[in-house]
Amino acid sequence: MIHIENVSKYFGEEEVLKKINLSISSNELVVLLGPSGAGKSTLLRCINGLEQVSDGQIRINGRQITFNKRELRLIRKKVGMIFQQFNLVKRMSVLENVLCGRLAYRPTFPSLLKKFERRDYELALHYLEKVGLVDKRNARADELSGGQQQRVAIARSLVQEPDVLLADEPVASLDPRASNSILQLLNRIREEEKLTMIITLHQIDYAKQYGKRVVGLKNGEVVADMPTDVVSVDDLYQLYEDTALSSKPQEHFREAADKVVHVHA
Repeated sequence: MIHIENVSKYFGEEEVLKKINLSISSNELVVLLGPSGAGKSTLLRCINGLEQVSDGQIRINGRQITFNKRELRLIRKKVGMIFQQFNLVKRMSVLENVLCGRLAYRPTFPSLLKKFERRDYELALHYLEKVGLVDKRNARADELSGGQQQRVAIARSLVQEPDVLLADEPVASLDPRASNSILQLLNRIREEEKLTMIITLHQIDYAKQYGKRVVGLKNGEVVADMPTDVVSVDDLYQLYEDTALSSKPQEHFREAADKVVHVHA
């Protein structure tokens, strides 16, 4: 499904990603865990084509992410993106915001005039019902709570009919109750829609509770990659230490990896 091969990313002279190698299977849920500046968001943006890799390559379903506009448009249609700050147009209605997810399927001129087809509306209402907000379809986005706005953003991504859903710190702006609700929703949607999902998080407890596989990043490098049930919370906290990972967690990661079948495709 997703193959990341020797990917590096520079911003000026700063190397933000350092030869990342990952393979993610269809319908898999992967949590990218690590401190601010570890490279999590940059990696997601490279997968979605929002950033161009400096070295290496990323392939989704065999198609390499390129900056050929036509190719990139075709790939992005199948890669949904959920952001920390929701990125809704607050003066627009909930339904109008969700319909924005169909813009890649519409010719430019009709899109500018907000002309959508019947199927677009059917999909938008279907996914608003799935996220529990069909009754809010005519409300302005800025009238909703933070958790509700994130649900609108999820529905907007789903109307793209994606194969891959990327979520960049989707609960960072929410309280614990709303956070759990959103993560439960994302996990349910992944199962029902048979999506491949990558979520970036800071919260170790959420990673352990909702993730099936955790990839730990630190200073732009992958320092842990395994199922969540074979790595401890204490070891994962080492990702957030100011100093480099101690030898003990690294040895633990290696030993645990030797005991399980690797989840890479």
